[in-house]
Amino acid sequence: MSRQTMGSPARGSAIPGWCGATIAALVREMIPDVIGLPVSPRALWLRSWKYIHDVGGAGVTTHALSALDIAYWDLLAKSLDVSLYDLLGKVRDRVPLYGSGINLNLSADEIVDQVKRWKAKGFIAAKVKVGKPDIEEDVERLKAIQEAVPGFPNSGKE
Repeated sequence: MSRQTMGSPARGSAIPGWCGATIAALVREMIPDVIGLPVSPRALWLRSWKYIHDVGGAGVTTHALSALDIAYWDLLAKSLDVSLYDLLGKVRDRVPLYGSGINLNLSADEIVDQVKRWKAKGFIAAKVKVGKPDIEEDVERLKAIQEAVPGFPNSGKE
């Protein structure tokens, strides 16, 4: 990856706000190892994995690797002057999405508000976390969603 290529506005991302400084530090640590190499996402990913895996094979290391992986693919698409989805082999113009969050900590009212926001944004369904110590609390939360947002989630055929 040449310094000129690295200077282009490639994008990579990880979970914002969650150990962001640690992930950013890992990314900064790995970047010098790939400078000067050809833009080949699979080869760069493998090299980066080998570089970082001894720090840990999960958690923040994989989030940092994920951010770089996205950036590698973005750089390749930009270097070929094509969109990333065309480079990867687009098979459809639209993909139905669902809202999802790590929301076990939310009250029934808060989870209802979250699902309403997802629906307002156009999501066709929602995935909510269950696993409260008392299963009845899970049932209450799910019933509250069904009552407050009738017909949601739907079959996805809209």
